Amino acid sequence: MSTIETVARVVAEPSPFPKMTLRFTYNGDKALYTDYIVNAFQSRHPNVEVTIEPIPAADFNQKIFAMAAGATLPDAGWTSDARVMPFAENKVSIDMRPLADADPEPLFSDVYPAMQSLGEYNSGLYMVAWAADAPVMYFNKTMLQDAGVEPPPPEGWTVDEFLANLTKVAQPDKQIYGWYGNED
Repeated sequence: MSTIETVARVVAEPSPFPKMTLRFTYNGDKALYTDYIVNAFQSRHPNVEVTIEPIPAADFNQKIFAMAAGATLPDAGWTSDARVMPFAENKVSIDMRPLADADPEPLFSDVYPAMQSLGEYNSGLYMVAWAADAPVMYFNKTMLQDAGVEPPPPEGWTVDEFLANLTKVAQPDKQIYGWYGNED
């Protein structure tokens, strides 16, 4: 059974949860997706109220680790593959492998193994991949030329060349920093 068929089964036959409140968190800019996910969940499980607790992206890891130390973690949350290992090692996330293995339907038959493996650590399952993305890099040729930097060759720059060349472009007094990378 595919994930789409599994979702269809859940929609057709929602499990009867008792009246409860779940806390859900996400980092920074995921409100649109979070609202969609929570609304879809609540339409199938009207007895479950979901309290959404966003955390600014810059503070996310620090806040999550503090919540773990204080035993005040939310019930669920949106995370990234970069957090799988540290969250698993520090008992911030639980291993969902036993839950996935206990389901009578195969949950990941239509998920690319490379994507699903992003949520695995030490044979455990700490994150379920929901989408793939394709990071893209682009550059402003004029800014490079004005700074005396040749555009990258077809094979690209090394990381060291990238950083050295874009440092030449930076003009912090004009709020030009050479590059911006979303490290989330």
